[in-house]
Amino acid sequence: MVSLVKFFSSLIQRLDYLTCVISLLSLLSMKKVSMLIFLVTFVVLAQTQFDTIWQKVQKRYEKVNTVQGNFTQRICSESLGICQQFDGKFYLKRPDKLRLDVTYPDTQIIIVSGKKAWFKFKGESKVNEQELPARLSPFDIFSEKIQSTVSESRMEDKLLYIRLVSQDTLALIPDLELWLNPKDYTIQQFSYSQGPGTVSTFELSKVKLNQKISDIIFELPKPKKED
Repeated sequence: MVSLVKFFSSLIQRLDYLTCVISLLSLLSMKKVSMLIFLVTFVVLAQTQFDTIWQKVQKRYEKVNTVQGNFTQRICSESLGICQQFDGKFYLKRPDKLRLDVTYPDTQIIIVSGKKAWFKFKGESKVNEQELPARLSPFDIFSEKIQSTVSESRMEDKLLYIRLVSQDTLALIPDLELWLNPKDYTIQQFSYSQGPGTVSTFELSKVKLNQKISDIIFELPKPKKED
């Protein structure tokens, strides 16, 4: 019900804007005004359709507590003209737990919990710990508290592509691209900027939702004591 109220409120605001535009241009010929009405109405309806798509994605994930599967990450630098690829498995658990088991090109474990991250590389007993600037949770992008709008939407290779733009200027990921399964609105691929000219893209496969995941896997094993 709340989402429905928000939808009609947003639509009314856009129609009010349309009315103002038409009033300001009332001195134009009827032919030009009619064309303007058509164009602005088309834009309003298109944006409404974009927002509806994002609402369906939010609804799909609002009751998802865990996600796991395989991933392939590509980090491409336009300035250097190179791409790096990483393969592995991922585990997500609400509210803010993430684990990446990287298997290619080198073995490493990355764990994120709240505002802390741990990194362990193959052949090293040392665990690197890092304090994050803010609590990191991939589930946050589905929250209604984060104001985001869909600026683009189209079909690409049988997947539904949308571009999500955050209205928060301080957002960690202000611009996010998603490729969705058009049947159930699950995320198959996503991409975001890691800095000027650098784009990170994740392709997901063998994804399972709401499987039981123990908190233990989000804890790095303690090093064995030497005798």
